[in-house]
Amino acid sequence: MTEVIRELEIRKVIENLLIDVAPRLFYEKAAKDTPYPYAVYEISDSIDDGSLEDMELEVNGWDKPSNGSSIELATLMGNIDNKLHRSINNSNGVFFSIYRENRRAIRDPDESIRRRQMTYQIRLMGVGM
Repeated sequence: MTEVIRELEIRKVIENLLIDVAPRLFYEKAAKDTPYPYAVYEISDSIDDGSLEDMELEVNGWDKPSNGSSIELATLMGNIDNKLHRSINNSNGVFFSIYRENRRAIRDPDESIRRRQMTYQIRLMGVGM
């Protein structure tokens, strides 16, 4: 199976896992007029040792609360993490697991914006690698 197809299968699984908890989820970039809060995810290059392939998944969440509270953003990111961390997945012969590596609060230059970031390792295994 080609790498592009694997990435598309992984994206399909991620979006299906998160559809109920992150209705405003985007790949790579959200539109400027997207209402807050929302999340954006990216899958980076992979490392393949012949038996296991690792990819990095980064999920960023943004909110611009009128009262300055980060509760809604923390809830969104917690719900995303509950769905992704330690999940084992299979889609069209693409077998992979997702494990969180870290989570961070990121300061935005716009002080009214709250941002959180979580990084995961996607581990692909099995047939078709």
